Amino acid sequence: PIGKFCIEFIGGLAEENEAIEECCRRELKEETGYTLDRVIKHSVENYPIHVGFPEIADQKGMFFLGIIDGDAEVNKNVHQSLDQNEIIAVHQIPFDEKILERLTQFAKDGNYAIQQKVWSFALSITAKLVLGFPLDK
Repeated sequence: PIGKFCIEFIGGLAEENEAIEECCRRELKEETGYTLDRVIKHSVENYPIHVGFPEIADQKGMFFLGIIDGDAEVNKNVHQSLDQNEIIAVHQIPFDEKILERLTQFAKDGNYAIQQKVWSFALSITAKLVLGFPLDK
């Protein structure tokens, strides 16, 4: 609908009776080819922490934060397992003080839109690293 590629987080739908961590691992593997090393934090099952646009849709989401060991053998020559209608390119963007600058460059190049959740996450990283705001309090 937006006519551009979108820089966004990995996402997908859970299979019937699939636990959130299993879903996270499966979606990461399918969309990027990478194998998740460990989950640091995820949403509580059956308790969504994100509601997309509550004024227009009943959209709920779960989130996770995980670690990928890029040096692990399983993550050396990765291959995606995309559905026929999916077009996904993997961009590795470091979580550092230049994250907003990098995302802005994608947008300036004209062919990309930045997902609101990604931009908000980047603002949080910047607040912590550049401005020294404590995110853990």
